[in-house]
Amino acid sequence: MLAGFCKVVITPPLGQVAFAGYNGRKHLPRGVLVDDEGNRHEIYARALVLEPDGNEDPGKVVCIVSSELFMLRHYWVEQVRALAEKLTGGHVPARNICIHATHSHQAPDSLGIYYPGHDFDGRYLDEAWLSHLARQVAGAVYGAWKARRPAMLSVGEGRLEGHTLNRRDMGLFDTTSPPNPRTIDPQVPVIVIHEADGTPRVVITSFATHPTFLSTFEEWSGEQVPFLEHEARRAFGRQVELMYFTGQAGDITPGHDPEERTQLVLNPKGWDLKTYHVPLHIDKREGKVVISQLGTLAGRIDVTGEAISDGLRTELDASSRVVNDALEIDVRPDGTPVIRDIFATVSRLAHARRSVKLASEFAKDFVGEMARVRKGMVPEVVNDICIDRESIDVEIDDADMAEQYSVLVAKSSPEKGDDGKIRVRSEVQGIRIGRAYILCLPSEPINEIGMRLKKLVKEKAGAAIDHVYLFQMCNDGFGYVVTPFEHGAGGYEVSIFCFGKGNGSIIEEASLRLASRVLGKSIEWKDVPLPAFKQAPWPEARQKAREEWMKVQKPAPKARKAGPKTAKSS
Repeated sequence: MLAGFCKVVITPPLGQVAFAGYNGRKHLPRGVLVDDEGNRHEIYARALVLEPDGNEDPGKVVCIVSSELFMLRHYWVEQVRALAEKLTGGHVPARNICIHATHSHQAPDSLGIYYPGHDFDGRYLDEAWLSHLARQVAGAVYGAWKARRPAMLSVGEGRLEGHTLNRRDMGLFDTTSPPNPRTIDPQVPVIVIHEADGTPRVVITSFATHPTFLSTFEEWSGEQVPFLEHEARRAFGRQVELMYFTGQAGDITPGHDPEERTQLVLNPKGWDLKTYHVPLHIDKREGKVVISQLGTLAGRIDVTGEAISDGLRTELDASSRVVNDALEIDVRPDGTPVIRDIFATVSRLAHARRSVKLASEFAKDFVGEMARVRKGMVPEVVNDICIDRESIDVEIDDADMAEQYSVLVAKSSPEKGDDGKIRVRSEVQGIRIGRAYILCLPSEPINEIGMRLKKLVKEKAGAAIDHVYLFQMCNDGFGYVVTPFEHGAGGYEVSIFCFGKGNGSIIEEASLRLASRVLGKSIEWKDVPLPAFKQAPWPEARQKAREEWMKVQKPAPKARKAGPKTAKSS
C-alpha cells in the first residue's frame, strides 16, 4: 500500500478564541505551554492518506485526520472535505475523509459556546478563525496525499486498566441498576504504518477517556497527546509520528490515586492536618508579603520558590524574590496583591504541576503497554483498504436544549418533523484496513454504546477481522450520546448537553448497517452482556457516600421459585 502523512500547527492567535470547557467560561489564553524540557505544546492537525498499490480509483483512497480540537460540527467538516478534494484534484474524495477532534479541554472553542461571561449561548464563534482553520486542516490532507510512498502495516491491541473511571458509576449509584455495568474500556489499539524497510513511521492509537488530564494557567495544550508523543518516540524511535484518537468517552474520565492527593491549607494554626494537607505559610512583614518554608513546600508540591515567583508575575503582575527559605513579594501602593490572591495563585500552580505529572505518568504506562504489544506485531503489505459512511438524522427532542443551543443548531440546517422533533443531518463512518475495522462515530457516546458495538462487530465478523476499534467525535459533535435507559436515569451528561433520547439507538443501528455493508456480514443490533473492568480508585468523598448509601439499602426480596406450569381447564 501507499501511505502519506502530514502534520500542521493549528494553534490560534492569542486573546482571540476562548478555551473550550472549564477555562473557557472564565479565561482567554495567554500563551503556549512550555514543559520542563522546553517543548512548546502547540495544537496540531495530523492527516494520514492510505491507498492500495497501483490504485487508480479515488474511491479506494482513505484519509484519516486527527485534530487537537474540542469539537467539530458536520457543516464545517463538509467545508474542509470540499477544500481537500479540490486541493488534491479529486484524488482524495470528500466522502472518504474522516476528521476527528480529540476533545481537548485546553483547546480553542470551535463551537462558540464558551466565550468568557457568555456560557453556552453560541454567539461568539470567530468565523474568520474557523474559516482559516478549515484551510489549515484541508492543507494537511493535501500534504499527506503529496507525501505518499510505499508502506507496510501492523496491527494489535493491549489493555490498560485502573487509569480511568466511569463518572456515571460514581454519580448514579443510587438509581435503578443499569442493564449493563457502568464500567471502563481498557482497550489500547496499536496500528503502525511502517516504511517499506519496516521502520515505524506513524503510530495510531486511541483510548476511551475524556482528555481532562491538565489544569494549567491559561495556555493552549493538546492535553495528554504531547506526553504520549514524547513517550512514543522514546519507545518506537524519534522518527515516529503519533496519531491519537479519543475512544468512546461520554462518561469516562481519568482517575487519580487518592493516596497522592494534596490540598494546600493557608496558615493552618491549630488545624488538625490530614496527611494530604500541605501547609502554606503566608504573612505580612514590613510592607511585604512573605511565603516562608519554601524548601518544605517544594518537597510536597514540586513547586520551587522561583516557579512561584514566575507564576505571581504572570498571574498578578507581582514582583518577588527568593531570600534564603522565603519568597518576598512587593506590595503595591494600592495594597495588592493580597494574601488570598497569592494563595489562589500558588494553589493553581501546584495543581498545574501535579496534573502535568499525572499526564506524564499516564503516558509512560500507556506507551509501555503499546511497546509490549508491538513486540508481537509483524509488518506486512496490506492492500485491503476501504471507507464508507451512513447518513443519520440526529434528533433534538428536548425543547430546552434546542433553545439553549439554538445558534449552534441553526448552522446545521435543521428540519422540524410532524412529530415536533428537530432533526439535523450527521453521519457514521467505517474504515477497514487489512484485518482491522474502525467504527468512526460522531459526538460523545457513553462507554456502553462503544463496548456493545465493538463486541457485536467482532463476533459477527468472525475470522475476517482480528481487531475492532472505535473513535468518537468523528465528523460531528453535538454533546453526549446515551442509551434510552441512561437518558431516563438523568445525570450530568443528560442535563448539560444531550440532544435526544433516541440518538444512541440511531447511531448504533446505523453503525451496524454500515459494518454489515463494509464487511459483507449481516450484523443486527441486540443487547449483549458486557464485561466489567478495574476502574481507578474513586475520590474519597464519592466512595464514602456510596458506602453510606449501601448501609441503608434494604436487601432485595428473594425471588420465589416458579413451580411447573399446569394447563388451565377450559
